[in-house]
Amino acid sequence: DNLFNYEWELTKSPAGAHQWTPKGGAGAATVPDAHNPSKRHAPAMLTTDLALRFDPAYEKISRRFHQNPDQFADAFARAWFKLTHRDMGPVVRYLGPLVPKEELIWQDPVPAVDHELVGEQDIASLKAKILASG
Repeated sequence: DNLFNYEWELTKSPAGAHQWTPKGGAGAATVPDAHNPSKRHAPAMLTTDLALRFDPAYEKISRRFHQNPDQFADAFARAWFKLTHRDMGPVVRYLGPLVPKEELIWQDPVPAVDHELVGEQDIASLKAKILASG
């Protein structure tokens, strides 16, 4: 809500960094302090945050997600799942009760094995041949 509820002005943080705060002191004491529960602050944004509101392309996306939090939750969940599962290969390698039924293209679907796999005896033989090759 903060992104769309306030008009913003460029200010400097106590450390001298550029940041945006609500105009006219709006939003004062609405953000709890990270370390002291008795302190509160005004919200602050970075230019990259405000781009989500003022860039025409991003504004459409941001407003849709702001007005439809269920769509945002679904998009975020899918992005997070992809981020945390991208290197796991095909879905047949997933374990547990929460494996999704839907197979996604980025899960690198591969055909089932249709040939005999290398066994321990084959591995030992290959190792011996490599070691004997000098």
